[in-house]
Order: sequence, then C-alpha cells, then structure tokens
Amino acid sequence: KGKNNNYLFPLAPATRAEGVTVVGRLAELWQKADTNVDVAATVKEENGGLKLSLTIANNSDRDITISHSSTQLFDFGIYDSKGETLYFWSANKMFATVVTETKIAAGDKLVLGDTISAAEYSQIKDKISYAKGFISGTSTDFSVNHEGYLAAFIA
Repeated sequence: KGKNNNYLFPLAPATRAEGVTVVGRLAELWQKADTNVDVAATVKEENGGLKLSLTIANNSDRDITISHSSTQLFDFGIYDSKGETLYFWSANKMFATVVTETKIAAGDKLVLGDTISAAEYSQIKDKISYAKGFISGTSTDFSVNHEGYLAAFIA
C-alpha cells in the first residue's frame, strides 16, 4: 500500500515489519485462492435460438462477492474456427456505470444468462466453432478468469 501518502519506493530496502506484512498478505491471498468456486458456461439450442448460461457455484464455506464497475454482470462471446468474433452478447446493450456487487452465499449458485433470438442465431449458426462466458467483474474471494470460460454445447 506504499509509505507516506501511498508513495512507492521499489528500490529502497524493506524493513522487517514490511516483510512480515507482505508475507501475511500473501498468506491471506493463498487462503482465498483455496476457495472452492466453480464457474461453468453452457450454450444450448432452444426454440430456434441459443440459450447462454454462466453458472457460478460457491462450494466453499464462506460467502463470496464479485465487484462490478457497471450493471453488466456477465458477457458471452461466440467465435468462428479462426477465433474471429461472430457475436458478443453485450455489443447491442447499454449498462449503467455504477459500482455494484454480487454476493453468492456459501453453498449457493448463481446462474446468469440470456437467449439469442432465432433471427440472430440463424445468421451465425453454421459458422460457430466455440463460445466463452465471461464474468464482468473482479473478486478478492476467488480468481476470475478474464480470458473467459469455454462453453459446453448442450444438445
């Protein structure tokens, strides 16, 4: 967190107290990294459209919090075999820029998602190679994969 008004002195020697503080914070991060949170993305054809689902399961014994910089909680990308984007769920949506939090109680799960309309889906259906779900936020309780979660296609 720095010294004296949050200034950092990266080349200065560390005191014993600063070393203990760093080790203590690393131990806290290590403990939080052990949180058992599973994230799974799925896509499924439904009524001619494509249902997108991102499930966050808190299998730990403590509540978790996800912090968001807007009202957007999730996103989905659909890609062709070359990795080119065919569709991004958030591309035609607007979100309020306000800090929000999503809390998931110990043992609970949260399912986020939407459905791509049949008209939109029909335009990309034959080109789809894979899809990814994204958590739009960060957490100090578990590691959010900002590269996305590869979606399983459910028949």
